[in-house]
Amino acid sequence: MTRPPRDQLRIVVEELRREQRLTMEDVDHSAALQSGYYAKCICGTRSLSGGTLDRVLQALGVRILLVPLDGTEGIQASACNFSGAK
Repeated sequence: MTRPPRDQLRIVVEELRREQRLTMEDVDHSAALQSGYYAKCICGTRSLSGGTLDRVLQALGVRILLVPLDGTEGIQASACNFSGAK
């Protein structure tokens, strides 16, 4: 059974944090989050979305790349800063 996209995102973000050998507190500090907030996002008691997601991704040194299922070129996207559709 496939997990919902929000769960997949949390799993990937947490795996990346572990690969970088950062503590959850390191992410809180680098992303300017309240102490313990990242852990709450990862366990699902708080949402990892919008500005929080942008700051966590920046703290981890990554960004989201949307890849269409038809295999065409991917699109880099911010979690909360869309400039509008073209």
